[in-house]
Amino acid sequence: MKHQTIVWGSAALVFAFLLVVADRSGFWAEPAPPGQPERRPMPTYEEFLSPVDEANREAGRGLTASLERGAAVPTADYRFSQPYTHQNLTIYFVRGSGTFPSTPVLTLQEAMEQGAALVSEGVAIENRSSNEEVYVQAGDIIKGGRQDRALQYDELIPPQSQPFSLSVWCVEQKRGGPRGTEPGGHFSRSRFGLGTSDLKRAACCLSAGTSSQKEVWDTVARTQNLLEQKCGELARAEVSPSSLQLTLESHVVRDTVSQYTVALRPAVLEHDDAIGYIAVVNGRPVSADVYASHVIFSKLWPKLLDGAGVEAVIRAEPDSAFEPNDEFVRYFLFDPACGSDSGSKVNNRVRVREWRTDQAILLEYWDRSRDNLVLHRSFVTR
Repeated sequence: MKHQTIVWGSAALVFAFLLVVADRSGFWAEPAPPGQPERRPMPTYEEFLSPVDEANREAGRGLTASLERGAAVPTADYRFSQPYTHQNLTIYFVRGSGTFPSTPVLTLQEAMEQGAALVSEGVAIENRSSNEEVYVQAGDIIKGGRQDRALQYDELIPPQSQPFSLSVWCVEQKRGGPRGTEPGGHFSRSRFGLGTSDLKRAACCLSAGTSSQKEVWDTVARTQNLLEQKCGELARAEVSPSSLQLTLESHVVRDTVSQYTVALRPAVLEHDDAIGYIAVVNGRPVSADVYASHVIFSKLWPKLLDGAGVEAVIRAEPDSAFEPNDEFVRYFLFDPACGSDSGSKVNNRVRVREWRTDQAILLEYWDRSRDNLVLHRSFVTR
């Protein structure tokens, strides 16, 4: 009898241990309902390590836990181009010396189109390139799967990486399966992003925990409504009316936004030291993005300009003239950096720092595998 009690006690302990393991692995977690972002357990440091991380660790360069900002171009050292204007949109380029090493980099859009990156419905990304990192940008929309998503952080995915999870938001309501003839098991492209100040601000607030997923959906719906009003034609797709991606792809939106992009896209070629830009709509700055290198910025420039063009269309005021104030535009980049520090968030590869004032929000994305090098500064009006 005593022996039987010991056996049953040991079995109970083993069963309890298995329950804990299953719970931590997410085995018992219910699948996310359609339209809700998926919640996956965060890998441990050891589980996350990629071949590049292993090399870093062997060289004594692990993923830093430090709270100190790494290499960045000081805001005070920014230089600015002359303004480039088309209708109600003005662009200033931010010029400076890059801090990012001269290593090959693909944007997520390039990598997906070339087959170098596979983003599965999980949402997990695998970089199959032999020597190029993949730059994943906060706000990039990935099209397909069971619903379109937008990426939450800027991250660099090392070459020949194992698949690992990306943090995402949902930007398409109600769909929970393949759309039309699209594959449901992976995402097909990343052409557009959350490019307007309203969309960026909603995503920032969701990330900070001061808004809800519903607010992102509501902001997407307002953006679609305004685009249709300004373009004078329906732009939502019947196959999924809530898809911002499909709205941005529509011919009516493309024809209208291209008036801005065709006129302003070549301007970046005049500045081989451009590392960012400020978008000014109706004479007032609405958003800005500054990167760690000219190469990264120039590759992302078409997508960034497209977002600024969408905002210009939405805010267009016919028969009105606007003249940007150069000093006010420059101050837009300095103001949030002097605001209150809202703390940091961290995932496997990136630490995000946030500052806020009454006028603007600043997010910085630090690469933990490069001693907190600042990959990207994103500014948006409040």
